[in-house]
Amino acid sequence: EKDVERALTLIENNTDVDKTDIHGFSPLMYALRKRLFEVTKRLIGKGSDVNIQNKNKETALHLIVKVKHGQVEMVERLIKAGADINVYNNRGEWCLDIAVKSSSPNTCILELLLSNGAKVNVKDLKQFTPLMWAVKNNNYDMVEMLIKVGAEVNFFNQYFDTCLHIAVKSQKPNMQAIECLLANKADVNIVDWEQKTPLDKLVKTEIAMKLINHGSDVNFVNLSGKTTLMLASEKDLENLVQPLIEKGCNVNAVD
Repeated sequence: EKDVERALTLIENNTDVDKTDIHGFSPLMYALRKRLFEVTKRLIGKGSDVNIQNKNKETALHLIVKVKHGQVEMVERLIKAGADINVYNNRGEWCLDIAVKSSSPNTCILELLLSNGAKVNVKDLKQFTPLMWAVKNNNYDMVEMLIKVGAEVNFFNQYFDTCLHIAVKSQKPNMQAIECLLANKADVNIVDWEQKTPLDKLVKTEIAMKLINHGSDVNFVNLSGKTTLMLASEKDLENLVQPLIEKGCNVNAVD
């Protein structure tokens, strides 16, 4: 409380509100990190530059979006004060990436960023899009929101994984997210850098059947010379063997 009072006094006494420290942090950034929102409001009111970047190339908006249980009101205030939504940090992360990757993702913040012009198909240094991160984090609500505003489902990352590759190889695949991707024309036969289709990465019979029913090539042979039938046998997915045969899988193929 004393810190708040002292900060407010300094602001009122015309202290330079944009002075940065050796790390490039401005008073506004510190106020946001420490969740001193009354100080934040006063700094913005005094004309604090909301687009200053620290040495990590982070702006105030990056920082508040990153904060656990990020404050929607603060995000809104920063945007109204002219915060640039489409700027990335030195890890290639955009505000949208950070909002999706948050340990406590907030759909309200995501919606706020999207409605104020956040670019939806940007890529970070790993060539991940926000949609890929939403899929990786099994966040169906965000997957749906991003696709609705034009997120591309068939972009690939540095490993040539698409959203569908990422979704099906998850330890806990989100069926809703997979169904949403398929319903929005995710390519079931696209290959990654190992020349594997999403079906090659199958971990559950239920998912495999969805891919097959959406046109996945059951006779595709990967770089190891394996067909889907061989992979199903290796992974003890016995319930998948008969459906594959019924779909025309070549039972005489050898690796």
